[in-house]
Amino acid sequence: MASIDKMIQWFKDREGKVTYSMTNRYGPNSYDCSSAVYYSLIAGGFLPSGSMGNTETLYGLEGSLLLPIKRAEVKKGDIFVAGIKGGSGGSDGHTGVFLSNDTIIHCTYPKNGIATTPATGWMGDYSGLPVYYYRLKGSENNYPSVTFDKKVTVVKADWTLWGDLDYKTKKGVTKLGTVYDAKKIFTVKTNKYYELYFAGVFAGFLNTGGADELKAVGANDVYVSAISPNYKIWGSFFFNKELGNTTGYKDGLVYKAKYKYTLGNNVSYYSLYQGGNWKGYINAKAVKTCPPVAQNDVYVTAISPNYTIWGDLYWSSKLGNTANQDGGLVYKARYKYTIGNERSYYSLYRGDTWKGYINTSAMRKMEPVTINKKVKINGSKTYNIWKDLYWSTSIGKSNESKFAGKLYTAKYSYLLGNGSTYYSLYNGSTWVGYIGKGATIDQ
Repeated sequence: MASIDKMIQWFKDREGKVTYSMTNRYGPNSYDCSSAVYYSLIAGGFLPSGSMGNTETLYGLEGSLLLPIKRAEVKKGDIFVAGIKGGSGGSDGHTGVFLSNDTIIHCTYPKNGIATTPATGWMGDYSGLPVYYYRLKGSENNYPSVTFDKKVTVVKADWTLWGDLDYKTKKGVTKLGTVYDAKKIFTVKTNKYYELYFAGVFAGFLNTGGADELKAVGANDVYVSAISPNYKIWGSFFFNKELGNTTGYKDGLVYKAKYKYTLGNNVSYYSLYQGGNWKGYINAKAVKTCPPVAQNDVYVTAISPNYTIWGDLYWSSKLGNTANQDGGLVYKARYKYTIGNERSYYSLYRGDTWKGYINTSAMRKMEPVTINKKVKINGSKTYNIWKDLYWSTSIGKSNESKFAGKLYTAKYSYLLGNGSTYYSLYNGSTWVGYIGKGATIDQ
């Protein structure tokens, strides 16, 4: 059975004991880079005895023995080959074996033999050669595996991260809450292990009991607003890419939370959106939810001409303003939202048509004042009688015969933001409509 440990051991047995030679490359006292790799592949059981070649023939094994991988995926037992394909012979190419993602063992001229060195700067990349990375076919077939390709979060601290599934090398220990990409699950006897990657780099094998799948829980697109200036907004759960922060929370930093994730250390994160644009992940402690508080469709009227009506609470679109405040600008407030800087916003409607969000400081509630007095419609005036206080539907005018001179009960009065007063008229117990005070005569 093929073994990367036996392959690496071939190198280790000769490290510091042999010299580099392209002329006398077949051992036992000297090798070059590619002959050393071939002999190690034979020792590991990946190639039959007597096999020999160079960097070009290694390229020829691509697909049959060597499976291309990305640099970030490299781990112990993987191979690099450097040089232009078709022109990598002699000193124009180099090859060796990875001991870890950032360490290689190879037969190299600068060390005059087999040596362990950092990967970067020693693979041929130092001279600008293209470098290709490969996984040996069969190197992982000692143990059955299934594809997983999900994120997991550590729920057990200080569990061993193994560099291999024979428990010969350790990559480190776990830390609660750390998130990894688990690409595969391997079965070793009765145990199962995640093959973990952190930000694309192989991190080790972990018993599946040490981590749980990181699942998204729906957050119902609730508005959330920053309440602290000291948090970052992250581009991933590896926390290596900052997309923003909450420094501007006093200006009213608001998002919609579409999903919530809880890591293995019980720290929760919201997945933030503004419109259809994803904005990142933030610690749930950095924000407060902004649930809608019902306002019972109370009438509100503009008292300032200097406010914007917004299409959302993160201020990306404008739907209007209060410039026409002098004209008696009225809406119904169905909900109120209070954001992280303690400013509140009404959700405005006219009928069932939503009109936007506005700072509550721009509006005054039009509380009905009970007056219960008889009034006569002044037929010499031309006032509309309205079905609502935002003037969407007129049921007639004060000088029309069906209204002029008629007596009604003004049960309630409403004061608009422009100083105008409107009465709510009743005929007995039947509501008639709203009319400006100036169109009536007290009786």
